[in-house]
Amino acid sequence: MHCSISPDLSFSLPSITPGSTLDETIAGFLDSAQQDALAKDVADHNAWWEDVVGQLETDLDTAISNGEVALVAEAPPNNLPAATGPAVGDGKSSGYSAGNLFDLLGQ
Repeated sequence: MHCSISPDLSFSLPSITPGSTLDETIAGFLDSAQQDALAKDVADHNAWWEDVVGQLETDLDTAISNGEVALVAEAPPNNLPAATGPAVGDGKSSGYSAGNLFDLLGQ
């Protein structure tokens, strides 16, 4: 590092207040123009997701009505055997590292 470049190492990152969002925390460090730009970006982001989810819902409804997708009722949970005790194992990873999940599953 060149001697004329010395970073300010006294800077500390702010913590996020419980119950607030990252955007709300960041906004406190911005001037009014930056806050307006952030608010616009957040609104655009939320609108984009609303459009995407809306399109997915429409596509699903269309696929169901065309018969491309069939609805399946969930199996009642009572058809599974009840656990009689804790699961077997120590809770650690298996150590399997061959890289192919199908080998692990025996398929």
